[in-house]
Amino acid sequence: GFVRGSAAGPGSGATTLAEGAAGAIAAGACIVNAVSACTADPGMAALAAGLEAGLVMLHRLVPPDRDRWSTERDPRRAAYGDVVAAVGDWLSARVEAAVACGVAREAIAVDPGFGFGKDVAQNLALLARIAEFRAMGLPVAAGVSRKSFIGAVTGCGDPVARDPASGQEGGGAQTAGSAEGGAGRREHHPGAEHNA
Repeated sequence: GFVRGSAAGPGSGATTLAEGAAGAIAAGACIVNAVSACTADPGMAALAAGLEAGLVMLHRLVPPDRDRWSTERDPRRAAYGDVVAAVGDWLSARVEAAVACGVAREAIAVDPGFGFGKDVAQNLALLARIAEFRAMGLPVAAGVSRKSFIGAVTGCGDPVARDPASGQEGGGAQTAGSAEGGAGRREHHPGAEHNA
């Protein structure tokens, strides 16, 4: 199944490469957070299948070095008619590709990719309609801590304060919103350098 691990919860490794995923599994992770939904390294799905690891498929169309903050205008950003439908369709196709590589469907979760190539309004639409991703019949992960769109809504400019674990002003609302909407796994990003 998707979740297995210690009493502290399942460990995961976030990467775009099969080599990084293999290292995370060797270090004790049981979930691979495929930050490119296995598009950057098609071997990642086969690796997850072979190791019977959980696989989180994250929506991200461009790598971070080509992306911008959610609050910045970026003419290269994808134009979505209905961002929720577009992201859902893309994730469905990536899930089917992973299943074709041997990953058990019950070992897969989806992540709409908050902050990855989406503006504030698009991120808010994904958050408001996160329950629609549950209709895929898979667990939904929501990595929303420290994201700039949370800062735009709360007025909290400090990424660290936007992390729910900080107990500060910007952190609690996004966790409550993602849980209320049906996200089963919420990610917190403890590194000060992670604040997309």
